[in-house]
Amino acid sequence: MMVFSLALRNLLYDRARLLATLAGVTFSVMLMAGQTAIYLGASRTIATIIDRSRADLWILPVGSQSFEEALPLLTEFDRQSALSTPGVKRVTSLVTCFARWQQPSGETDTIVLIGSEPNANGPQPFDAGVLGQDVGLSGVVVDSGYLDALGAAGVGSIASIGDHRIHIGALSKGIRSFTRAPYVFVRPDQARKYLDLPPRALTFLLVDVENSASLEEIRSELSKRIRNVEVLTQAEFRARTLDRWLNQTGAGQALIMGSILGAIIGAAIIAQTMNMSVREHLSEFALLRAMGSSSSYVQTIVLAQVVAIAGAGVIVGLGALLLLVPLSENSPLRLTVSVRQLTLVVVSTLVIGMLSSASALSKVKKVDPASLLR
Repeated sequence: MMVFSLALRNLLYDRARLLATLAGVTFSVMLMAGQTAIYLGASRTIATIIDRSRADLWILPVGSQSFEEALPLLTEFDRQSALSTPGVKRVTSLVTCFARWQQPSGETDTIVLIGSEPNANGPQPFDAGVLGQDVGLSGVVVDSGYLDALGAAGVGSIASIGDHRIHIGALSKGIRSFTRAPYVFVRPDQARKYLDLPPRALTFLLVDVENSASLEEIRSELSKRIRNVEVLTQAEFRARTLDRWLNQTGAGQALIMGSILGAIIGAAIIAQTMNMSVREHLSEFALLRAMGSSSSYVQTIVLAQVVAIAGAGVIVGLGALLLLVPLSENSPLRLTVSVRQLTLVVVSTLVIGMLSSASALSKVKKVDPASLLR
């Protein structure tokens, strides 16, 4: 208890510096946690369509790097070949491609048109329910967060996809796009019509197997039966899509570097503060040594100061971040946190603080009680 009392007294010796230090450490924590929260949020946004699907295997044209970038190069014949493969229970068609959305004002936007079969294992626009009959033959489903971007007021709004007039038949919520091209859901036959594709053109085939134990055998057989395709598990296709948008574009590295920058800032602030604090209280540490305190005891006082500073920064920084998370849910910059991530930030901050105090600990360790007599 005496250790923490001495540590707190040393910290309060210069309150202005203490407040500046806490502000810096809080900023460092928010930068580290915020960048990782953006990274997790981006991952969640990138994979949202794949995560909304329920397929054991994805069949996609060779070279497809992500969900958005694949082309409708498969056909109904490929679907029948997959469906006739022993062990396959169901095969769902999926048509997706970039398209042009034209507002009544004439302004155009790029969208990702998704032709998904109702009540199937493909991505659905709703958490409960599917593209229903009430949407109508010319109806589409868009996310409510994109109404302003698409120049729409809500259900019933009129627009055009390509040369085809459509109306918004229903709204989804929380289905954001990492590419900023909104997802627009229709039925597969509508998607082909709006994209001017052949009647049986497909982009993906989503496969359900009867026995997951034979998944690799079925995957191998599908690769033999269908030419110029790749057969991936849902987890593999998810990882490939994340790699495409986070790693190959450099976005992920930028976020990671931001987090590292936060760690460097925190380390520099704590190191400077602890060195100044030790320098100001060297005579007191020397007195403690002269009174019989061990070197480890006085070092513990310094470490207690580090824990107090880091702990306060973590509490304030993570508290502020947690307040921002729900506010970002429907924003383009979505924040996502996890227990593992928060734990990592807390541990990292404490470790950074300990390492940053190495110079100060070294000075305390070398303090000479005889210096009081000089």
